Amino acid sequence: AVQTEINSSNVVEVMQDVNNATLEGNRLDALDIRTVAEALENIVHFTKSEKKRSRQGLIRSQLHQVGDAFFGTVSNVMDAQSQEIEAIQTTSKAGTRILAAVDSFASQFDQLEEDSTPVTFTAKNIALRMECVSPGTMNKSTISFRALLPSLTSMVFFDSRQNKLHSSDVVVHLPSALQSASTRSCKERMFVIGAYSNMKLFSSVSTGVDGKNSSRYRQTVLNTFVMSATYGKRSVTGLEKTPITFQFSLKKKGGKSKCVYWDFDQNGRW
Repeated sequence: AVQTEINSSNVVEVMQDVNNATLEGNRLDALDIRTVAEALENIVHFTKSEKKRSRQGLIRSQLHQVGDAFFGTVSNVMDAQSQEIEAIQTTSKAGTRILAAVDSFASQFDQLEEDSTPVTFTAKNIALRMECVSPGTMNKSTISFRALLPSLTSMVFFDSRQNKLHSSDVVVHLPSALQSASTRSCKERMFVIGAYSNMKLFSSVSTGVDGKNSSRYRQTVLNTFVMSATYGKRSVTGLEKTPITFQFSLKKKGGKSKCVYWDFDQNGRW
């Protein structure tokens, strides 16, 4: 499927072929995972090129079909053995490339209308939801995510004075600077949230004293879902005094936990 020239007539079939080829995710080896990363990048490149060429890109039904197979494939890779993902991450950053492809593909849905039904993609190990948020909703200042994998990821807005952490996986408090960045354009008010059931794609490569990547990885225990959130496409200033804050509901209580974020600028590391 990777060698097939992609066009608007076969893009759904090509992506479904990749998904079918990865259904037994636990049997994927490092080279398979690198091939999947290349296939997802090719799909993203084509959908972006098609969008520029025709202004609207693929028709919505096509994009949804491609999306179902796209995120199904990512979920399948997340069933692979950790050592296989870590091995190919060391040599070709395949895990980081797959994560970047997820973000790029989700950006294709920036033409939703304000009254549109939110777009959701769910699979065993990943769920994404994209929604055009109204300025009035943003004024409620707090958003909660409920990641009920493999069912739908729900997103609820409420007043910041309410405590919803007990019924959510993560609560995000949005500062006024983010609200003031809202515009009339739905593209600028697109909220994308994601939940990952494990951290296999988030393998951080340690660097040796010689500056080369090492095959030794930090052993980290994930005590929450890995959550992602993106709002609009504008730069937001004024977050120094009132930053965005996250509250996570831990899977296991007790012991010490540390909040971390994934740094794409460092070739992928916590």
